[in-house]
Amino acid sequence: MSAATEADGLTIEAPESVDAPLTVWDIAFESARSAPGESIPDFVNEVSVTFQVPRSGDVVLAIAGPGIFAPVTGTRFDNVSRGSSVTSRWRWAAPLRAQPPPYDMNVAATATFGPPGDRRSVTASRAVTVEPPPAPEDDVYVSDMEFSWATNGYGPLERDAANGELDPGDGGPIRLDGDTYEKGIGTNARSLVGVYLGGNCTRFSAVVGIDDVRGGAGSAQFRVVGDGDVLYESPVITGSSPAERVSVNVTGIQQLDLIADPTPDGQGNDGANWADARLECGQ
Repeated sequence: MSAATEADGLTIEAPESVDAPLTVWDIAFESARSAPGESIPDFVNEVSVTFQVPRSGDVVLAIAGPGIFAPVTGTRFDNVSRGSSVTSRWRWAAPLRAQPPPYDMNVAATATFGPPGDRRSVTASRAVTVEPPPAPEDDVYVSDMEFSWATNGYGPLERDAANGELDPGDGGPIRLDGDTYEKGIGTNARSLVGVYLGGNCTRFSAVVGIDDVRGGAGSAQFRVVGDGDVLYESPVITGSSPAERVSVNVTGIQQLDLIADPTPDGQGNDGANWADARLECGQ
């Protein structure tokens, strides 16, 4: 659903909320630039700006805010008569969630108008709420959930694979202590995977450690944080350390964050796995 905000004859029409902002490896720019008649991904929204012109002259409309805005109509209008209105439209790829939702992003529009030598500007803005993903209703693997926010120290986070290089899906299987896991999250410290529980879950479990592919190199410290409180913190785990089993009570937790921190030796080879990471929910 979209809504409009108006100030001094300048109206912004934008979504009231967005619930599927980009992950860091979505190709936002090309998606946003698609032709007006083409279908666009769910994470690309439309924003329009309309200006009721109070003085004759040229008009330029502009939009600013987090993410990527790509115009799909013109933004400059020449010799516009007083009392006329002009409209521009943009496709907007909202950015990666920057913090646990819900929170607001501010989108601002500016109209610059008037004859040469006497140009004036007006600005209007509106808040767009970033909604959390749906909370799980049943037991679920974390790798099968929509992340509420995420960062990674090198390359993309991998679902059901170890962290590889810079391309999505280029990691091998998750391996710890010679065991291979079909499910889990592969990261490189410092990394953070946030998932929204909505108070629906009771227990989080995983096996944490540095992936075997690192050949004994690398080190990281793992934390499970619920609603800002540390629920679990591992010792420093190196590539030659045994993996550690984690089982944490998450009853009533809204937002769960899985964090792998680098140690003072740097983040090289810090292939931090959350193997078999799963949640017990809906009971």
